[in-house]
Amino acid sequence: MQSWGRAENRGGGACAHGRERETIVRQRRRRGNWHMHPCAAVAHMSVPCASGIRAAERGLSGGLSGGLSGAGALRRPLPPAGGSRGPDAPEGWAQAYLHLYVRSAEPWPMSRPPLPMSCETAAAECSARSSPAPCPAAGTPFGERRYNAWNDHVKRRYGGRVQKVSVAAGFSCPNRDGVLGTGGCTFCNNAGFTPGYLDRRQPIGEQIDTGLRFLLRRYPGTQRYIAYFQSYSNTYGEFERLRACYQEALAHPRISGLAIGTRPDCLPDAVLDYLAELARESIIELEIGVESCTDEALRRVNRGHDFACSADAIERAAARGLEVTAHLILGLPGESRAGLLDGAHRLSALPLRALKLHQLQLVRGTALARDWERDPGAVPLLGEDEYIALLADFVERLSPDILLQRLGSEVPPALKLAPQWNMRLSELAPRLSAELARRGSWQGCRAGQ
Repeated sequence: MQSWGRAENRGGGACAHGRERETIVRQRRRRGNWHMHPCAAVAHMSVPCASGIRAAERGLSGGLSGGLSGAGALRRPLPPAGGSRGPDAPEGWAQAYLHLYVRSAEPWPMSRPPLPMSCETAAAECSARSSPAPCPAAGTPFGERRYNAWNDHVKRRYGGRVQKVSVAAGFSCPNRDGVLGTGGCTFCNNAGFTPGYLDRRQPIGEQIDTGLRFLLRRYPGTQRYIAYFQSYSNTYGEFERLRACYQEALAHPRISGLAIGTRPDCLPDAVLDYLAELARESIIELEIGVESCTDEALRRVNRGHDFACSADAIERAAARGLEVTAHLILGLPGESRAGLLDGAHRLSALPLRALKLHQLQLVRGTALARDWERDPGAVPLLGEDEYIALLADFVERLSPDILLQRLGSEVPPALKLAPQWNMRLSELAPRLSAELARRGSWQGCRAGQ
């Protein structure tokens, strides 16, 4: 569905002469009807007729700086008695007012919009409605986003985008090779998050070259690149082999650092000491798969460690000055909503730099997917609206100092079994911001509650 807005400028005096200018503002929308937003019902505007329409278009496309999205109609009000212009409008100016429409289950209003009112009257009418007004973005610590976004931090720190280039060094996992178990975690299929351009048979340097050719086209404005050791446990192996792989990646002229994904039970002190040494001259981001703060959920997915193991690894890494990003899956079987929200408090008490959040997705070929196919009730899945609400609940309780690097993940359609959402990954961030705005909340506003 496409939303639309009509802008009219019908004025008296020297500027209109009965002429009408229209502009169609088109924005793609997935679904839903539109109705007048109670908190942006009417905004008085006095604008020069020649530029008023363009100003209205900018206001529409920019969401009027309040985080609202939608389309609207800018109409010339009925002239007051005794003149074709408002009493305070100078010669050559026309008054206009703006209606914003937002997605709703309510039908499109068929009647003509009401006559314009003053801003004070509109504000009073708005506050009297049952639907709460969004808290102004200027009143939050994070502006319109309402959460501590990783991308914003990186741009401030490094002057632009820092992009990860995935590499595969052929490491394994103690939960697969028999040291802790076989078969791995019940949710895990590494093919689900391995980029299509990656060829494990190539040396690390050639993998980086291949990835850069793809990423330079997709993100031409990137400031720096770091090699991302992502698949399996990338601190699990002989120390000399680990060091050789890291050094090969850092030797590439376009690489400024490393992001290393691993398990909390695969971080011996010798490896942490070496990573701390590298961090003196290069960007080093250590990503630890916590996955859940509830031991029962970790046991249900055959994780092979408990939350205390994760907390210990995070503390030992941070004590060496390493910046740690934790991965967490929302919606694992065996985890209650209360347990998940308590996890926000437990993670906030740790020296974490950032957090990557993932919704539970069932990937073909995994034990969890097979369990769901046998009995869907055994593996409850979150709908997209449920996930947004749960995400907002979690973020409200999370320390405002923790950066949010990811709000969800996306599995290739050929590998994804369920859930089948209509929402793309790129829609998660604006929808979370909109939900927090609807509540008048932001990251950390309920920390400690």
